[in-house]
Amino acid sequence: MSQSLSETVRNSIELKHLRHRAENFKSPMDREQAKSIMRRHDKFLTDELRTYRAEYQTRVNKVIERKLREAGSPVRKLTPRFGGSDRFAHEQISKAAQREVRDAHHKAIARIEHSEAKALRNLNREIASRSWAKDMAKSDFSRVVDRRSGQDRRRTPSRT
Repeated sequence: MSQSLSETVRNSIELKHLRHRAENFKSPMDREQAKSIMRRHDKFLTDELRTYRAEYQTRVNKVIERKLREAGSPVRKLTPRFGGSDRFAHEQISKAAQREVRDAHHKAIARIEHSEAKALRNLNREIASRSWAKDMAKSDFSRVVDRRSGQDRRRTPSRT
């Protein structure tokens, strides 16, 4: 696999945290947008799992064929004739092919989860910027409509 175990755990915890935050958005429009992102990526995941289970053996067979072609191609290394391993060992080739297919599947799942986390992070950033702009407008308005007399208004902001 391309990711270490700690990276995989960190990414899955981050995704779970982002999903939890998305469920607790204040605006119904934001919640619906987050739910659509989650539904779309859940569909991608189920499609990937379904095709992985349905096409596992054909994928393994394709990798075995490729590895056998590679093993049959002439090697341009100067090694002793009987020194080294058997390049046509079927058991080793089939195990390596199964491992390669599983790794490709895990990478596809990681790409889908990374895409979902990125979309939810962008949505969180957008919501935070909107709330920041609203808070900024609120503070500007409260500063403008301050009803204290001239000298008092210049000294300290009011506590509302």
